[in-house]
Amino acid sequence: KNEHFFSQFNQESDAGCLFVYRQDGNAVAFATVYFSYSSTIASKVAVLNDLYTVPEARNSGIGKQLIEHCRSFAGKKGAVRLQWVTAPNNKVAQGLYESLPTNKSSWQFYTYNT
Repeated sequence: KNEHFFSQFNQESDAGCLFVYRQDGNAVAFATVYFSYSSTIASKVAVLNDLYTVPEARNSGIGKQLIEHCRSFAGKKGAVRLQWVTAPNNKVAQGLYESLPTNKSSWQFYTYNT
């Protein structure tokens, strides 16, 4: 199921892309970007849906490199911003996000299963 789902995301896709970061041939981190639209700014936006680094590779700058790569990719695909959410208790990730020139949203995130 995962293989089929993620096979639709690549650098040529208008839906988004999955990026993998490798060290010594091993995948140690990944990020997934999807595209959507925001009616409040009447523009295409990129959603950083996943950002994960294996614990032993954290705090090495990989997460920041992946975010910057995703931001660049989003801009090349016509998105005006890259946006994401994180868990309120994920203080390690928030430290990274707040070290970047980002704007922290005051919006709350909800999900409603179908």
